[in-house]
Amino acid sequence: MTKVKWLVISAAGVAILFVALNYSLQHGPTAAEYTHSMNEKWNFALPEPVDYEELWGTPSSFLGDGEWLTVLTYDKAIKDPESMGLVEVTEENIDEVRDHLDFFRSRTVEIYTGNEETQAEIENVFSENPVEVSIGDYFHHQTNRDDYDTFTAVYSVEQKKIWLHEWHQ
Repeated sequence: MTKVKWLVISAAGVAILFVALNYSLQHGPTAAEYTHSMNEKWNFALPEPVDYEELWGTPSSFLGDGEWLTVLTYDKAIKDPESMGLVEVTEENIDEVRDHLDFFRSRTVEIYTGNEETQAEIENVFSENPVEVSIGDYFHHQTNRDDYDTFTAVYSVEQKKIWLHEWHQ
């Protein structure tokens, strides 16, 4: 094969890889891939959503450290949320759930002390996407490594959404 053919084939291969990588970076994992990843990471059985959106994610998290706020959207109510490890929100535990959410928010903002632009961006995300917890909703909270890694999921029955708060340090 001539050098020209090799150059053409190589250039085409590089172009295909570039297009595939660019698509992957722009579109991220599918909803099924995302929930599978979360299930593996936290050993928690999230059902596959119709859609998901990462509302906040730590920029340039090369070591896997960071904070993520993600919302999973479902087209119908989740049947038997307790079977997947969610606990019903009651009068007795609603303050605990709110404390977990407040702790996540405050830690996420505080870690960017000195970077007012990022802090404002985070506050804006939380303001535009409030997680309203009501009695009759469901939640799950777990920690690893003495609270260095935390995961809080809140299922809003009315909205048919699960809000995920994930922290790794």
